[in-house]
Amino acid sequence: MELIGAEVLVAGLKSAGVRVIFGVSASALLRTLDVLRRTPEIRYIQSQHEQGAMYMANGYARQSRQVGICLVSSGPAETNCLSGTAQAYYTSAPSVVIAAEESSRFLGLGAAIHHDLDAPRLFAPITKLAVRVARNDRIQETLQRALSTALAGRPGPTFVGIPADFLNQKIEVESTELRLFHARPPRGNRQDIEAVADLLQAARRPFILAGGGINSSGAHRELIELAELLSAPVAATKGHSGIFPADHPLSLGHGRTPGATPPAEQAYQAADVILGIGSSFGYTVDGFSAPLPRGVKVAHIDIDPAEIGKVIPVDAGVAGDAKLVLQELIETLQTREHAERRTDETREWVQELTRLKAEWARVSLPARMSNQVPIQTARLLSDLRKALPRNAQVSGDSGGTAGWFEHEFEGLAPNTVGGWHPMGAEFCEAMGAKVASPDAPVVCVTGDGSTMMSLSEWATAVANNIPVICVVLHNGVFGNMRAQQIRQFDGRFIATDVPTPNLTNIAREFGAHAERVVDPEQIIPAVGRALDSGRPAFLEIMVDPSPDNLVAPRRRRVAEVATVA
Repeated sequence: MELIGAEVLVAGLKSAGVRVIFGVSASALLRTLDVLRRTPEIRYIQSQHEQGAMYMANGYARQSRQVGICLVSSGPAETNCLSGTAQAYYTSAPSVVIAAEESSRFLGLGAAIHHDLDAPRLFAPITKLAVRVARNDRIQETLQRALSTALAGRPGPTFVGIPADFLNQKIEVESTELRLFHARPPRGNRQDIEAVADLLQAARRPFILAGGGINSSGAHRELIELAELLSAPVAATKGHSGIFPADHPLSLGHGRTPGATPPAEQAYQAADVILGIGSSFGYTVDGFSAPLPRGVKVAHIDIDPAEIGKVIPVDAGVAGDAKLVLQELIETLQTREHAERRTDETREWVQELTRLKAEWARVSLPARMSNQVPIQTARLLSDLRKALPRNAQVSGDSGGTAGWFEHEFEGLAPNTVGGWHPMGAEFCEAMGAKVASPDAPVVCVTGDGSTMMSLSEWATAVANNIPVICVVLHNGVFGNMRAQQIRQFDGRFIATDVPTPNLTNIAREFGAHAERVVDPEQIIPAVGRALDSGRPAFLEIMVDPSPDNLVAPRRRRVAEVATVA
């Protein structure tokens, strides 16, 4: 059959199961967009900026565990996607950038041409594959490679450049179906799994650091089962709130400062075996008070063998899919009747951590119950958790907001948004996650500084009826940097004020549900109204800008909690 290149592209994406495309229109894309208009199986979401579209594709990809597609044009449209592509690379999101580039007869002429760019070379360091379609009859083949590569092994982004003239030319094709080659997830080497089991069986104070690999493989149930089998406390790594339910007796919340709770830090320091799952250990080195506790043994499970032992030395490691490896590890330990071998020391360890958690809750309670105006951030996050259903997906943005979120918010549902944190990305990612999971409430907790970087995308949420809830902490400053200026520069301020308008009025002009909350007693009712609205909702929370409320308390409260004996 004879089709134009744009029809080959869209039909191929449809056959591969793509149901959503995020992008920004351009002249080079008009033929492709016209084909999309005639393809109701694929929803096209028009962003206000290519960077926002890429962040949306990332949120969609991580939430759905399928490819997220960002469709843009050439030159500056491609470079606008670089931050989002880097985020996808560092957070293992299988996002695919498809760019309609300059006509094939002009490629390579550089500045002499309007938007010519060596895009594959530019994207190569932050993608698993960066290619340009060499001939119009190779669109299918190149697209097939890009989609398969994004999903294989450790997921990650890919880039495909297609000369614009190829999209308009007629091509003879036998079929529009793509044949994606899905590699079977690696199960891990049996001997390596036995070695990890040996360490865990001998452990008296095991500690688990759980990262994004749990989300990528869907290993949440296995993580809980392993923790219960070992009586091992679990801390989530940065950006993965709720990966282990906060209300589980073995949960220690976040394992990274300023988000690490004192019980998590104390457990880490007292552990005799640390098991990292789907995490690079990067924030362990600078996130705790010491790189590694003295004499501790380390085991590491990750789908990417290059990550094992890269940051810290390990005593045992398994390169494999987290879900499959945990299933076999659990079976191995059960076969050894591991559950009956818990020692008095392990039981005392769990009891001590339970006491530490209770003590930490007592220390934190005054801030979480504060009726102070302006609102205390701890009170906001505590009430937000109370107001949301258990299945709500909640993520925190960058900077001081992220520190507070990781320190105080008790996540219950796995958060698949976040990680490598460009400011302003989180709201766009939350939109992508909401598109992927329309039945679950999706909430973004962000600061006014980040909001000013993504304000235009509020129009995208309203125009496309994406009912994400955005909770904006309005204090008029970049909190993280402001706090550092107070501590390190004697309060000499420069470049940390955020000139922020009335965001509630702006959101209403866009057509969203919007409220400004000044009284802490109104937090829970306002969240309820946002949920009931069924529309994009923006809650502007006027939080305390004083120094003690700019960032999470870090180690200020650690001393208030007794150490593990």
